[in-house]
Amino acid sequence: MSDFSTADLRSYLQWQSDMGGEEVILEEPWRGSSPNANRTGVSVPAGRTASGRDSEATGVGLLQALAAEFAGSGPVVSQSPKRRLVATPAPVKAGDLPGFATLAAYGEYILTHYHEMATDWSSKSNEPPILGEGSPDAKLLVLFLMPDERAEPGRILAPEDDLLLTRMLSAIGFSRAEVYCTSIAKLKPRPGKLTRRHLVRHWPWLVRELELVPASHILAMGEACAQYVLKTGKNLEELREGPADLFGKACTVTYHPSQLSAQGELKTAAWKDLQGLKRKWEEVWGAQ
Repeated sequence: MSDFSTADLRSYLQWQSDMGGEEVILEEPWRGSSPNANRTGVSVPAGRTASGRDSEATGVGLLQALAAEFAGSGPVVSQSPKRRLVATPAPVKAGDLPGFATLAAYGEYILTHYHEMATDWSSKSNEPPILGEGSPDAKLLVLFLMPDERAEPGRILAPEDDLLLTRMLSAIGFSRAEVYCTSIAKLKPRPGKLTRRHLVRHWPWLVRELELVPASHILAMGEACAQYVLKTGKNLEELREGPADLFGKACTVTYHPSQLSAQGELKTAAWKDLQGLKRKWEEVWGAQ
């Protein structure tokens, strides 16, 4: 394990807590809190320094200590025989959502029940949730974090960005009718109101939707969307390097169309991302 600052480790655990992480697996066991404390205010197990170092480990002691701060509300610590750090997302409980035989049945449930979880952040409580669009049999799924505030009712993207997405897909041989596009949040949020904790509630809904679309490949649009589904704090440039996997589906990360509309110089990099997606696709399905 490489060196971690107190801020890095605290940020990591806060991220896992906000995103629904329930377990952090460390290379050594630790339970409870310590009476020892350092000048940062972080409780440190006996024998550790403020940097989390001793003769056997670097960073692990501090991570264990920081985990205590989240006891009861965030990740818990358990032991693994291997030297690894793993954060597991909150499990989707069987009772969270019913099973659905088709996307149509899922959509009907969304229309009936989605507002129940969106009242404290949605700006469009009088509008129906925005459902996924495209082929229910699609082998490519395009994923967004939330609908754009400038989008027309029932649409995910603003008109100019929607047209750009159509052109991006066409450039690698896909029509909009062949793919399935969806967003994790189904309503437009009020500015600054859709927090990570709100997004945690969406995880079971997203899992159900991904189960119903037989896509082998996912195109995640934008940094925030990719960070959410891949459970990571990496920036967009790191995420674009890949490879990534989501529920057994190959995941390619690229810029959101709105970012490309505003910063045309990024289109060359986005083109490289799309070419990488096309190569992955052809490895599985052959040339278009």
